[in-house]
Amino acid sequence: MKKLLCVSMLLSVLLVGCASLVKLHYGITQPKIETPQSLTRFLRVHHYPLKNFYIFKDTFDYITMLKNPVYKKNVLNTIIVDKDFQKITIDTVHCQWSGGYFVNRLNKDTLYLQEPSLDVRKLLSMIISIPDSLTPSLSKGDFDFIVINIWAKFIGKMNERLFATIPVAEKRKDLKIVFINLNIDIQKSWNIPKDRIFNFK
Repeated sequence: MKKLLCVSMLLSVLLVGCASLVKLHYGITQPKIETPQSLTRFLRVHHYPLKNFYIFKDTFDYITMLKNPVYKKNVLNTIIVDKDFQKITIDTVHCQWSGGYFVNRLNKDTLYLQEPSLDVRKLLSMIISIPDSLTPSLSKGDFDFIVINIWAKFIGKMNERLFATIPVAEKRKDLKIVFINLNIDIQKSWNIPKDRIFNFK
C-alpha cells in the first residue's frame, strides 16, 4: 500500500509538475487588477493584519519604485529601516522562511550596515494607507525601526512568512517598531491602459 502511494505521488508530480503543486498548495495565482476592497477581503479570509495596510498612490510612483534596484530586489520580502530612515542589511545566512527571525534580533544600540540607495522617506511619500488614504507621517524619534512587509495577493499563503514578523515585533516591548504592510498588486484606480498592465519596463 505504501509503495502504491509513493508511486502515485511520484506520478502526480511528474504529470502536474512541481511548480504547479507549489502554486496549488500556497494558493499562488496569476496577478489580477485589485481594489482596496478585494485586498481587504483577502486579508480577512486568511486572518492577516488589517492594520498598517498601504498601497502606492498611482502608477507613476509604483513604476518609480520598481526601477530602484534595491526595492526591486526586495519585492515580496521584508525591509527593515533604522531610526535614521536607512535600510539595514538583513542577515541572509538565515532562511527567509524563518519569519520574524531578524526582527527578534533587532537591537537599537547595534550599529547595522546601512544601504543608502533606497530613499525610504521618498517611498513614504508615494504610498497611502487603506482605508483612509493618508500618507504615512513619520519623524525621527517616532520609532526605533520601521518594518516594511512588501506583499501581494497573488502569492497567496506565501504572505505568511512576511506577516510572521508582526507577532514577533509585538513581543518586543523594548522597541518602538512601526509597520508598513505595503501591497504591490496593480490597482484598478490607477486606470492603466490594457497593453501596459503587468508589463512595466
